[in-house]
Amino acid sequence: MPAKKKKKRIRPVIEEVVTQTPESAGDILAGAPVEGPPEDKADTPEQTPEPVQKEATDPASEPTQETDEPTKSKKTNFKMIFVITVISALVAAFVSGGVYVYLNGLNELDKPFVNQGNADASPTASPTSAPTATPEPEEIDISKLSLSVLNGSGAIGAAGKAQDILEFGGFSVEHTGNAANYSFKSTTIQVKSNVEAGVVSKLKTLLSDSYKPEVGDTLPDSSKYDIVVTVGEN
Repeated sequence: MPAKKKKKRIRPVIEEVVTQTPESAGDILAGAPVEGPPEDKADTPEQTPEPVQKEATDPASEPTQETDEPTKSKKTNFKMIFVITVISALVAAFVSGGVYVYLNGLNELDKPFVNQGNADASPTASPTSAPTATPEPEEIDISKLSLSVLNGSGAIGAAGKAQDILEFGGFSVEHTGNAANYSFKSTTIQVKSNVEAGVVSKLKTLLSDSYKPEVGDTLPDSSKYDIVVTVGEN
């Protein structure tokens, strides 16, 4: 007997089709951009890209740009040389002018001064005055003067001491005696009006070594003596 054929049993599988919404699609496709609603192409005109115009480069200009820096440096060097030249010329002119003025000033000082008002007048010799001889003072002959020495201090020998001093100096003492009183504190010299001052000065010089002489009143013309010396305590 023929074998029995086994029947295949088919099990139906029902698959559930789920329509994916935009939210669920976003979950499935993570990071995928969500397309927006389609734009109305009829309302917005399409923008055509403008053609980009490339500037035409002149091949001759490129080497010029490369040579700009040397040209600028040359111009700068020329300006510096020009400025230095001008400053040097000014300094040289200033120094030369100063030297010229200085030399002219020296020449003017060396020239003799000429008075323009009397330039045409012939020089006249000025008379030279002959030196006048100054008269020498005449020496006074003191030996001819009459002189009296009086003791006015009361000390013994006071008049004789003064007599010796005066005669040693060249005077001639004709009389010695006592004064009217002995109250003379200092030695006094009295002379007549006709006796010169040089005689009085000499008397004071001779007596100043031992006394402190003073000049007293002038003797009257009727006095017997030309000079009277009264010796005091000093």
